[in-house]
Amino acid sequence: GVVLRGSGPARVHYTTRRAILPRYNRGKPMKADDARLKKAHDEAVAAVNKLNDLIVTVLKYHVHTESVMVELIEAHGETAKETFAEKIEQCEDLNPPEIDAATWTLLRKANRLRNAVAHKIDGPEVKERLQQTRDAYSALSAQAAEDAKTYTEVQLALMAFTHCSSFIVVATENKKEADKKKKP
Repeated sequence: GVVLRGSGPARVHYTTRRAILPRYNRGKPMKADDARLKKAHDEAVAAVNKLNDLIVTVLKYHVHTESVMVELIEAHGETAKETFAEKIEQCEDLNPPEIDAATWTLLRKANRLRNAVAHKIDGPEVKERLQQTRDAYSALSAQAAEDAKTYTEVQLALMAFTHCSSFIVVATENKKEADKKKKP
């Protein structure tokens, strides 16, 4: 709960040290047709629309990638751990030969992008995570580095997750095929 010090109209919030004005002393409520409300609404809609494609792409491909990681883990007879980061570590520890270190690095960066997009929505952390993902994607190959220069944020997110998930799918298929060959 909120801890207050003092009493009467000049109480102070304990942790923020800001004055808490009583309801009757806060001024008149805004009317529904106040121009400031319309402006705030329009700004919120514009901000959400700007981010919508990035958020949807990151979240959808993150979910897909997590599902293919679970399949790889289960193909190795293990139970998937809880978090995405733990699943990355678990998959990497399986050491599938199809997947190189740069792909695991990219997947970790893409996961951090997902966390920033999901929790920070917009701002410096999202921009920083996008750049880190772009750098990790560029480290895959000379062609990837060239391609990454032209990718939009949405394209970058899509390519980062699909690159990683495609390798994981192939590693899973190869494991299942190898296991079939071992059975008489």
